[in-house]
Amino acid sequence: FGTSLQRSALEAAIQAAYGVAGVISIQYRERGVTPSWTDLPETVQVKPNEIPRMDNDPSRPERGTLKVIVEGGK
Repeated sequence: FGTSLQRSALEAAIQAAYGVAGVISIQYRERGVTPSWTDLPETVQVKPNEIPRMDNDPSRPERGTLKVIVEGGK
């Protein structure tokens, strides 16, 4: 609970995936809060009683959507 998400940690995990040469973009959209795709900030602040959640589930858009664009891959 309450632990901020660091963009750099997420980028490092993505870049560690086999075949990924680099991260071009990380964007998010929170339905009802963010009207369009927005670049993920360097730090996503999380309230003390919250757990960050991004389901990326089309049947539950209110739980957030993440779009990652990478280069490379096989």
